[in-house]
Amino acid sequence: MTEPLPATKAKATLSESAQQQQPASNEGSGAAASQRIPVATRRVALLSDPHCYRVGVGPWALVGKRIVGWGNLVMNRRNQFDAACFARAVHRAHEIGVDLLLLSGDLTQTALSSEFRMARRILEQFPGEKLVIPGNHDRYTWLAQWSRRFERNIQSVGAAPRYPYRRELDDHVRLIGLDPTRPSMNARGTLPLLQLRRLEQELKAAREAQAITLLACHYPVVVPPKVLHRSSHKLTNETDLRDLLVEHKQPVIYCNGHIHRMWVYQPEEAPHILTLNPGSCGTFSREAPLGNGFMELVFERFADGTHRFTVHAHRQAITGRWLTREITTVPKVEELGRELISPRLVTFPQQAESPEDEEDSDAETLHS
Repeated sequence: MTEPLPATKAKATLSESAQQQQPASNEGSGAAASQRIPVATRRVALLSDPHCYRVGVGPWALVGKRIVGWGNLVMNRRNQFDAACFARAVHRAHEIGVDLLLLSGDLTQTALSSEFRMARRILEQFPGEKLVIPGNHDRYTWLAQWSRRFERNIQSVGAAPRYPYRRELDDHVRLIGLDPTRPSMNARGTLPLLQLRRLEQELKAAREAQAITLLACHYPVVVPPKVLHRSSHKLTNETDLRDLLVEHKQPVIYCNGHIHRMWVYQPEEAPHILTLNPGSCGTFSREAPLGNGFMELVFERFADGTHRFTVHAHRQAITGRWLTREITTVPKVEELGRELISPRLVTFPQQAESPEDEEDSDAETLHS
């Protein structure tokens, strides 16, 4: 039985018809929309960072960077992660009837074939559509990268054949997956220039079609203030990606993982971008911000062409019960993992603010 968490009544709107009034009327419009029956609904479960692992491995596997990851696992992560939590999250997503399972990376701890097999067996329990993009731990070693171990093991359960990867969720929602992962002694990623250029083309096509872009990438493009984001864990060209999204000026829902904190964050300098991080679905911590759940994204389209978008946070309590709350507002950073309540409504204006001087404000947001 699902126990609802406290929630506000206002609905988060994703896009507006050409006749809709200024943002001051958004709340009323959302309330009116809630009384209508959508003509189309798509539900996506967003999961990330299960970090499936094996402690007992042969000495031949502990070469290069993997010995560092194995040491971290033995001393730390095996006390935080459990594949059973991942399995329960996948089962719960199927149980509530989502159409698509979207997993934003780090299926494994050190990219061992046995770890991929463990993750694949769990993902096979979800009978619907799946899209799985890699995280830095899935490209942990040069051999794993060279042998395309992620693709070979996960192809049957939703690995993309190329990047950027595009899938139409409906006529007005486009899902795009990116892969900036690469083996390295640190946890940085780099989005290849070719992917950036092709993403620019995809965004242009989405803009011409007035479509909403659901963009999945393991690394965050921006993080909320006060959330730790070490330089050794960032995208090396995150500014280039962020600038591209800012210039897009059309609704973008950016789904990432990497940082094991759940958040819903809308940068003030780019109100058309909403960033979502579901936290880790493989942890068994008692603290809500550290994961133990996933996010459900609901896209509804109405006969008059308007849309409504809502986010639902699903978290498994230590007792095993699933707690669900509808996130209808952007949470304050200090409330992450608590009530997730803020007075600021999640809306997407037709046009973003002028991008002038946004580079400086970005820097303040990222490093505060």
